[in-house]
Amino acid sequence: MKKYLILIFVFLNFVIFSQDNTGDSNNLTDDDYLNIDISNIIDNSKKEEKKENTKKTIEDAIDFNLSIEGRNLTEIRFLRNNLGNNNNVFGIPTFINRSYCDLQAGVNFGKIFQIYIDNSFRFSYDSNDIAHIKIAEHENKYYKYFEDIVKEAYLLWNIPIKYPIKILVGRSFFNPETSWVFLTANNLNYTRKTLGSFIDYDDIGVNMLKFSMYFPIVNFDLIYSPGSYQENNITKMFNIQTEQRFAAKVDFSFKKVNFNINGYIDTSTDSDGNPFPKWALGASISVNVTDELILYSDLALTSKERKLSLRKEDKKLYGNMNEYTIVENQKHIDFSGVLIGINYSPKAWFTVYGELYFNTNGLFPDEQKELFNNLEEVSYNYHNPEYPEFAPNANDIRIKIRKYYLDKVGGVAIKYDAFRLGAFYFFTQIRKENIASTGLDLSLSTFIHLFDGSSLIMPAIKYKFLKYFSVELISNLFLGYEKSLMGEMFYLGNIRLVLEAKF
Repeated sequence: MKKYLILIFVFLNFVIFSQDNTGDSNNLTDDDYLNIDISNIIDNSKKEEKKENTKKTIEDAIDFNLSIEGRNLTEIRFLRNNLGNNNNVFGIPTFINRSYCDLQAGVNFGKIFQIYIDNSFRFSYDSNDIAHIKIAEHENKYYKYFEDIVKEAYLLWNIPIKYPIKILVGRSFFNPETSWVFLTANNLNYTRKTLGSFIDYDDIGVNMLKFSMYFPIVNFDLIYSPGSYQENNITKMFNIQTEQRFAAKVDFSFKKVNFNINGYIDTSTDSDGNPFPKWALGASISVNVTDELILYSDLALTSKERKLSLRKEDKKLYGNMNEYTIVENQKHIDFSGVLIGINYSPKAWFTVYGELYFNTNGLFPDEQKELFNNLEEVSYNYHNPEYPEFAPNANDIRIKIRKYYLDKVGGVAIKYDAFRLGAFYFFTQIRKENIASTGLDLSLSTFIHLFDGSSLIMPAIKYKFLKYFSVELISNLFLGYEKSLMGEMFYLGNIRLVLEAKF
């Protein structure tokens, strides 16, 4: 670890003393690349240009930009005793501290080529000994680890003809979705939006070859993303996902209406080498009703999505205790998406978001009831196993029974995700940024599962100061009764403090 810290220190010193960060950044955005005028490049190359224009051409020929983000995130989680994790038997971390140092660097060559890298160094410390109810089975666990993660690294070639062409090779993000919190028609973005802050600092881009063309009204992307079913050190090092996907996206832009059609085909194989084709087809549309009101939808049809269930078998393990099987049922086609979304900003006083989401792959009330009833029986059998007390190997039988049921509880706990298991949600947020020009941002979000009424409430406050610094306090509160999706979350809530500096 010392070697990494020394390298970071040397690099930061080189950056600080070799860069002038007082001026505005000249790093080209994606929109800059899409609007390059070829006539300007030709005119700038003419010998009769004025001296000041020649100087500007030299500056534009090679443009280097660097930004540094330092961040420290401290989170305390408050656990609840429930069916899936009674007394934190699985040792879920309740205290997390992560320090980040993210470096983003880009070099532009004459607005034609761009090399970009976003590298993240982070040191993490996790422990499970805070907010914990002590029991005999509990074991204090601490995790300390250092990571160097390449979030994005790509070469971009822009061909500034009348209708520009852009070719990207490397690791990047691909985000066609319109929704604020739900990933519906996302083709190649394998990451999730973090509901607490809507920013996931651990996101890693996807390896891809992307070809894009841009026209006045329509543009499209063609993408190939390689994959390897067999995981090994190489696939982990280069973040090669198991899926191999071919994707396409077509965007249409009009004066007040924008919509796209996108989809992918997954040509991966399963562990036995059999074809495992999977596909998705999505569409999103947004309409600027007024300057203050935007309405949108983001919908998708997907194939071979898996739904979690815990099935009771007729076969008995011992006495009256049934065997159980964790099943992930697979349907041929599923529908999901934001049926209607609202972005309302009255006179820029504040902003309101609202999204109604439906997912046929989620649990409906009868399926949800069956899952939790079976989980309740499994949990009871774990704590109160039947076994022959006077048998010579009674204790061995008892240990075997408890281990069997604990494995079933753990199998459900690992896969339990209230936001994916839910079938009908409503999300709303009201926020106000830079209140009275003080740098203070406030927001309050709610995330309601409409089938059982359980909710997640997320207040957040952020203060930006001295231009480069900010402090953010976020809290997630999970409200719900027993056997409701939010009520069976392992957490009562959490508090997260984020200190950030950007240069």
